[in-house]
Amino acid sequence: MTVEIRPVPTNLMAWPKHQDMVNGYKTMIYWMWSNTHISNAGVMIFPIAESGAATSNPQAVVQGMLNEFHRRKIILRDLDTGEIFINDWFRYHRFPKNRLHALRNDIAKIRSPQLRIAVEDAASDILRKYDSRSPTLVETSSTKTMGVLCGVEYWSQDEHKNLLDLIERFSVEQVQEAADQVREERNDGKAFLSGVLSKLVLRKKQDSSSQALAQYQARKSIEDETALQLAKTDKENLEKGRKILNQRYRISC
Repeated sequence: MTVEIRPVPTNLMAWPKHQDMVNGYKTMIYWMWSNTHISNAGVMIFPIAESGAATSNPQAVVQGMLNEFHRRKIILRDLDTGEIFINDWFRYHRFPKNRLHALRNDIAKIRSPQLRIAVEDAASDILRKYDSRSPTLVETSSTKTMGVLCGVEYWSQDEHKNLLDLIERFSVEQVQEAADQVREERNDGKAFLSGVLSKLVLRKKQDSSSQALAQYQARKSIEDETALQLAKTDKENLEKGRKILNQRYRISC
């Protein structure tokens, strides 16, 4: 079901991360906040062609915009599922009790595991305000962390399962190290699942890049050595050929 009316921050273009952008990029940001595809969770499968037509931009330019938005942390993007999440969505959308069910439903529909974790973390204050077993409002300050594993706090059984999967995928040491880094960067000294996942994914990309560079350098070294050997062989064959020609010349004389 599409949404015909949606609130948009009136000072959206004045936010520091948007101020220095050219008008075309600002127009795309406004479109992302106000289009009919964005869910209650601030997530959508980004329609490249439609957004380009709506903002008068070629599809290649739209792709470049998304890359820049992702670099500036305006959005999170999953290239495998085509989904994006607007990072500041829950800074503006606070969700009263009667809309919480719609929010939970839209979070459940997110295909990207990475984005789902990020959304759950960003919306954690909203989700914890209401006890799922009762419509009664529960004070956030009295809500306790469900558990801590490898230094990472989790707030639900789903988060606990995702954390266990993360530890199995990487290692206890890597998850603990990422959690320590997140705690150092946060003012409250806490490490949530989304932040730890982002650290691990970034490190994996960096490790992959380093490994690819090492493989390239090793391959280039082998190719250079092979080229030197061939050059040496060619030089030796050339000298042999000259000697044979000189001998034949002396005999003929």
